[in-house]
Amino acid sequence: MTNLIVFLIGLFGTLIFLVVSLVSLIKAGILLNKKLDTQIKDMINDIGNFNVSQDYVSNDRENYIAIDETSKRVAFVYNQEINTSTVIVDNLFSYKCAVYSYANVLQSSIILDGNTVSTASSMTTIGRSLLGGFLAGKTGAIIGGLSAARTTENQVKKILLQIVVNDIAKSFHTITFGSFPKGAQKDNLSFKDAESKVTHWHNILSFLIKQVDDAERSDPSNNSKGNSVADELTKLSMLVRDGLMTHEEFNQQKIRLLSQ
Repeated sequence: MTNLIVFLIGLFGTLIFLVVSLVSLIKAGILLNKKLDTQIKDMINDIGNFNVSQDYVSNDRENYIAIDETSKRVAFVYNQEINTSTVIVDNLFSYKCAVYSYANVLQSSIILDGNTVSTASSMTTIGRSLLGGFLAGKTGAIIGGLSAARTTENQVKKILLQIVVNDIAKSFHTITFGSFPKGAQKDNLSFKDAESKVTHWHNILSFLIKQVDDAERSDPSNNSKGNSVADELTKLSMLVRDGLMTHEEFNQQKIRLLSQ
């Protein structure tokens, strides 16, 4: 009888320890999320004249996207550290911010477990040239293969939004809208919520890409200039691909051409 009582007391003590540890971990995660959210907001506030119309931060706090409909700009905040843990308190964070005009957003794609299910791309002359240059060059080599293989047709482990931008240094940004390590059925409420959010943002980016395309088509003076600049950008991107020009040199020439 005494041994049983000792065993039960030990078991109860172990359970109490596990519960306290879990509660402490949850509290630490909540506090870290608040701290990271503050860091992200501070970076957005430092942009200057950027009024957030809509924004989204991934649950893992790895990526953030915001749009300013007044100045027609898109901002990204992304973590420069490479993390592997699913427990946020075990990860490192060092954020960087990048801002682009609508015209520099070239493509938006919804990706489920490495498979692209929907894509909207810039159809402007310059946009197609820049996008083609990124996909053909070294910076485009990893586009489209960012997540793990699909487990089954009805299960998904990760749902992403990938945005290609006119930036040779960082040609795309990836936002995680849903991460399910054990896989989630497509009729799962958590998956449906993530799918709804990623579709909303994909639609927003698709619309602003179309806005830029329509504006170029409505101005005939852009066509001849666009063709000339596109030809030059294509030639330059080929030089980068062949190792005959550095990314820095390409950026300098690109800025010169686009400012003409």
